Amino acid sequence: MPFRLLTKLDKRDLGNAAEVYVLRLLGKEKYKILARNFSCRFGEIDIICQDRSGCVIFIEVRFRKTSPFASAAESVTPTKQGKIRKTAHYFLRSNPHLLRQVCRFDVFALQQSPETGELTTDWIKNAFC
Repeated sequence: MPFRLLTKLDKRDLGNAAEVYVLRLLGKEKYKILARNFSCRFGEIDIICQDRSGCVIFIEVRFRKTSPFASAAESVTPTKQGKIRKTAHYFLRSNPHLLRQVCRFDVFALQQSPETGELTTDWIKNAFC
């Protein structure tokens, strides 16, 4: 189903569809998915994967309709970044075989034009430390 047809879904379903879209992109890049919607008391991480070099990547997926206020990427606030960092630390402690791997935090910012339904995707690697 084309992404533009998903605008009639509720917020949760739309977020899920955005994550599925990102998972397909990651699959094309041959990334290994380690977890999806991993949550603990500190927060939630949308996708955790590993690239071909073994780097563990914690991914936040953000979807927004084009807005004059804040872009999808800008909506990952310092508070949200802190929650993601704590959750990533918990994940790594729960998976000790990954503790020595290089890690990074990426953001997939998906924005959709309300007029045309056109989707733009920005994959921001190393979005924050």
